[in-house]
Amino acid sequence: MQVMDSGESTTLKEVKRSRWFGRLSLPKHLERFGQGWHRLTASIAAHPRLTEMFSGLVFLAIALFLVRPMFAAQFGAVDDHEIPVIGRQITDHGILETIALRIAEANGRFRPAYWIGRVLETAVWGQFPTGWYFDRVVLLVATMAGTFAVARLWVGPAAALVGAILVVAGPQAEAFTRLGPQEGYAVPLLLGGLAFVGRGRFTVGFALLTTSAFTKEPFLIAPVLGAAWAWRLGDRRWPFVGAAIAIVAGTGALFAVLANGGDYYGQVRNLRTVTRSGIDLAMILLRLTVWPLVLMLPKPAWQIAGAIGLMLFGWQATVLGDIGIRGRYLFPLVIGAGLGSALAASKRPALLLILVLIAGGSLLTARDAARAYARRSVAFAAFVDQLRADPRPLIISVENPSDVELAWAIREYLADRPMVLLAEQPLPGFLPAVSADCLELDVDGPPVGACPEARPVPPP
Repeated sequence: MQVMDSGESTTLKEVKRSRWFGRLSLPKHLERFGQGWHRLTASIAAHPRLTEMFSGLVFLAIALFLVRPMFAAQFGAVDDHEIPVIGRQITDHGILETIALRIAEANGRFRPAYWIGRVLETAVWGQFPTGWYFDRVVLLVATMAGTFAVARLWVGPAAALVGAILVVAGPQAEAFTRLGPQEGYAVPLLLGGLAFVGRGRFTVGFALLTTSAFTKEPFLIAPVLGAAWAWRLGDRRWPFVGAAIAIVAGTGALFAVLANGGDYYGQVRNLRTVTRSGIDLAMILLRLTVWPLVLMLPKPAWQIAGAIGLMLFGWQATVLGDIGIRGRYLFPLVIGAGLGSALAASKRPALLLILVLIAGGSLLTARDAARAYARRSVAFAAFVDQLRADPRPLIISVENPSDVELAWAIREYLADRPMVLLAEQPLPGFLPAVSADCLELDVDGPPVGACPEARPVPPP
């Protein structure tokens, strides 16, 4: 009897524990959420048109969410100063000659496809920043749709949708919330090319991959990815075409660098900064890529995406190891991370909710960054307007070599103003001296006393 009482008492305690701790069993609830979500999306997937419409609306909503703060932005200091220059060149020389001029003035950067897009956008939108940002909405939607199309080759719509969002959710979103980054053009081209290759439409796929490779140096890997995938699909002709395209693009990039006497990005770096940037980049890539790859490896059907991720990892670590880490430089690597996340979530429903939460938080962070950049662009534009109303010649003092672009931006926005540049790196277009009644502009440093009055340049 005592033994029975003891048994009943123990059972009662277990029941009480299960009532309390069962409610807090996060993995169990995550599993239930994932299973319910998959049942819902499976019913949607039974109607392909409905799936496409729903996904498209989600992508459009996310793109507007990210870019909306930029509709109030002005042309800023970084990259945007090219736009008035291109506008003047179009007026003087026409569109085709302007494209040729921009390609010839590459300064060691091999990006002919980018300049075609940049010049055409300038011809359409000119000095209207909001129009440029409407284009970024389109590019964002194309990027997410391309990721979704690639992921749908292996997974259901729910996992593909989350993977597509993760590709643009995070610091890499600056490629679309700014006007200068070449990744805004290259990423949707790369993803569209992979989607067509994966469906056996090699001609269209390699046309898009080739255009991506000619947009920015890190995307020289694009035809190689297409070649490897075509080989895996059993085609024995296109892999040689892809390899030839990569060789031609790589050779063009090499000659562009040699002709200008600099590296891909025209930056002079010492061993310490190169090593530090390489370590930072490696850590970011490990966090973004390795865990999805580990989850992918046991499944033979996932080896294609695993190979894509590994190729992107190795290539980007090689090319970008000597560049300071910024969000847009995470492309094209984060494409592999997004695909890996989609594949992992498709086999582990509990992971889906975690990825949704990560994507939501990353989107909020990216929107905050866009809002901050919009404020800085407005402040810089107001600063330039103040300078435009002040007729005094300018002496611009630059503390760090990486900040020379700010001086160059002021030079381009105020093309008729006499200016002197005080910096380690000389630039054309500046005078050796101006009159004593001048205005000193200080970029990221204290006044040097070159003029009676000094003003700090707003941060970019």
